Amino acid sequence: VCWGILILVEAEIKKEILVAQGERFFLNVSGLSFLFFLTFLSGYWGYRLVRAEAHHYRARYYTGLGEAHGAKGYKNRGLTHFESSYQYNPYDWWNLTQWAESLKTFGLRDIADKKFAHAADLMPEDFHLLRLFARHYLFSGRPEKAIEIGERIIRSSPHYSYGYWIVGRSNFVLKRKDRAKKFFLEAKARDPEIHLPKLD
Repeated sequence: VCWGILILVEAEIKKEILVAQGERFFLNVSGLSFLFFLTFLSGYWGYRLVRAEAHHYRARYYTGLGEAHGAKGYKNRGLTHFESSYQYNPYDWWNLTQWAESLKTFGLRDIADKKFAHAADLMPEDFHLLRLFARHYLFSGRPEKAIEIGERIIRSSPHYSYGYWIVGRSNFVLKRKDRAKKFFLEAKARDPEIHLPKLD
């Protein structure tokens, strides 16, 4: 009986040793797998970041080419470069606004409107973008649309003078002198050096 008990105890000890060794092996394998996974994940996201950065600069490069060719009057070349810029980074509102400005100079106003609108969708509250958008409408003969954008500027950046100026100037173009004066005074209160047209 004692011999049988000793055999059972020895078997139990061996079992525990084997279980402990198995657990250690599993933990080691799991640890290596986890480290491999982290290495892979960091490498993958590092690649994505580098790739995104490269696309950003490549898009800006093509935007520069588009502007340069556009300034020289090479319409087709300029537009091709802007298309390439968009392919590399369709989410860069600055590239879109430069594209829109060039389209304006080529007389393609309707397409320029779409590019500005796309940029504004990407950055709906950005003051600098909305300012470009408002100027585009005002100086292309659509003061009513400029007023809409100017009011958006006032809502998003009420401490800036430009929103009031663009609304005032647009009303001035529409011969609404009382409303123009009201907004011009608001602009002047925020920037005493701002240039205002004579209302008389």
